[in-house]
Amino acid sequence: MRNSFFITIDCDWASAEMIIESAKLLIENNIKATWFVTDSNKGIDFLKGYPLLFDLGIHPNFMKNSTQGDSEEDIINSLFKIVSDCSIIRTHGLLQSSNMLESFSEKYNLKIDSSLFMPFCENIEPHFFHFAKSSLFRIPYNWGDNYALNNFNKLKSNFDLIHFNGLKVFNFHPIHIYHNISSIESYNSIKNNEKLVNQISHSNEFGIKDYLLELIFRCGKNKLKSEKLIKIYNEYEC
Repeated sequence: MRNSFFITIDCDWASAEMIIESAKLLIENNIKATWFVTDSNKGIDFLKGYPLLFDLGIHPNFMKNSTQGDSEEDIINSLFKIVSDCSIIRTHGLLQSSNMLESFSEKYNLKIDSSLFMPFCENIEPHFFHFAKSSLFRIPYNWGDNYALNNFNKLKSNFDLIHFNGLKVFNFHPIHIYHNISSIESYNSIKNNEKLVNQISHSNEFGIKDYLLELIFRCGKNKLKSEKLIKIYNEYEC
């Protein structure tokens, strides 16, 4: 896995248009990705048309007043209806507990969890979390667009991760790609004032879409191949 990089995308209730436009960017560059689904729309249907490039996992929100359901079981089962034969999960807000992780494995037969963020850490490796009757394969990620936006000036030059040993797992959100978000203030403006959407969408500032394109270019230049998270699991299982 040293010569690979991994793109993950948390859908986070993004519109179909945001998901499709983000996916087209990856398709045009032949980039594989693992998407974590929150709800059903035509964008998710579009992703299902590219199984060689995209894997779909679930992104449940277990927080109070979740729109996905009233209990853990309701939430996960509702997402299974959208993403059948799902084997991978990342919780919204990275909410987790040891009991919850065990439940993912033993009750829902999920194989992989990626609800662990280790920002800019080198030498990270996946690991098995063993329970009494099962195991859950955990894959951390070490770059996230929402985290990076808190220090955006550094974002413009923080491509060092591609030279690190260990896993290189990046996480994006369609809304950040679609609007090419350049600061946490811009993102908050979109959430709080829809009238600003078009203004922000056409910003010429270096943003998350620019970062993703530059990342793809630099990884190609350094002969790093894009892969889906399931690739890591399959290699460790062997």
